[in-house]
Amino acid sequence: MMFSHGLRVREVTELRWKQLEVDNRVLHVVRKKNGRGGDHRLSGCEVRALRKLRRRELHGPEDFVFCSERGAALTPRGVQQIVDRVAKRAGLASLNIHAHMFRHSTGYYLSDCGADLRVIQDFLGHREIRHTMRYVALSPRRFDGLWDD
Repeated sequence: MMFSHGLRVREVTELRWKQLEVDNRVLHVVRKKNGRGGDHRLSGCEVRALRKLRRRELHGPEDFVFCSERGAALTPRGVQQIVDRVAKRAGLASLNIHAHMFRHSTGYYLSDCGADLRVIQDFLGHREIRHTMRYVALSPRRFDGLWDD
């Protein structure tokens, strides 16, 4: 979900069930750092995983979506530990992957797929376009269509 919705670590750790309309496939994103929130479409895979997670009934005291094995709200440190474990299993531990890279990857991916700069800005919740510009600047597709062969 961090990649699919460009979520910050805090946005994931503070995600509550009331922000999800699983049956309608909607995630109400509440952005941090003065960002603009919005509604994102949940994929079928996400809906199935969320329903399974909900059935497990491991919910913290404030109904957080992602909790530790003990039922407490997941912390940013806990998220990073998960990322570290997965990176190690994938043979990528030497790259020092951090959780915020998922958000950056979302921006670069959308840009590389040809998404409009304003769409990327809205999707990531940036108030200022300058924060979104970095993703377009590195896209190899940014000059596509300038000249015909």
